[in-house]
Amino acid sequence: MFPAPDQPTEKLSAWLGGLTDEELLDRLVFCRDELTPVGLQATRCELEKRRLDPARQDQHRQAWESRLWRDARGHTRTCHRCHRLATSRGWSFRKIFRLIPLIPIRVGSCPEHGG
Repeated sequence: MFPAPDQPTEKLSAWLGGLTDEELLDRLVFCRDELTPVGLQATRCELEKRRLDPARQDQHRQAWESRLWRDARGHTRTCHRCHRLATSRGWSFRKIFRLIPLIPIRVGSCPEHGG
């Protein structure tokens, strides 16, 4: 395997630049444990570039903390459609050939997709 880079790559920086402020705050505030050190550093740099200070991060945490859906380990779950943080959960089905419902599964939804 290739070694992980020590500095954020241009591709990562460009991808983070395309995220909205809300998505960037979600990534740093609630998904911090899942980020690599390079990803965490790149996210912090992008937040500084956008001037989203720690007070704004705390405000975001307080607004969303009680609404998020977490798994048994305490990790935040994501929406099954857009991969933003899930605020509710519901039932869906695994389907064969995208037509025939087969196995019921629990899925998370963000506010936009049913949360």
